[in-house]
Amino acid sequence: MWANNVDINKNSQTFSEAESSASKEAVYAKGLDELGYIINFSAADKISEQYRTVVEDAVQSALRRFPGEIHSIYVYGSVPQGTAVPGKSDLDVSALLYDEPTDARESEFAEIAQGVVARHPIITKLDYDIGGLSLATSPEQRYG
Repeated sequence: MWANNVDINKNSQTFSEAESSASKEAVYAKGLDELGYIINFSAADKISEQYRTVVEDAVQSALRRFPGEIHSIYVYGSVPQGTAVPGKSDLDVSALLYDEPTDARESEFAEIAQGVVARHPIITKLDYDIGGLSLATSPEQRYG
């Protein structure tokens, strides 16, 4: 269906043996696993059949509009967690561009989103969060 080219779900936080279980529980509550990595509750196989065409449309529309400009696309939120409610849930998509996004690119992604929503009333809106690869993979963006 689509491929992720970057694993952005990892971070460098880990626990030492001396740390208390209370500290670990606090981190789990933040959505981190026992090693301090972000827990990813999303998976392609959790996307219900009724949402697969919407996700495909959102991904392919962006790839067609910006050939060679998109490094990777990530779908997150209720749709890939399998908890979306038809007519009430939105679709959340992050797109990493090879270059930093411009205001013009932001506007073009908004146009794509309007078209996808018009074709798929099962979603209430489509949010494309776009960013540049260099910033997203910079050391400042690491958790912890």
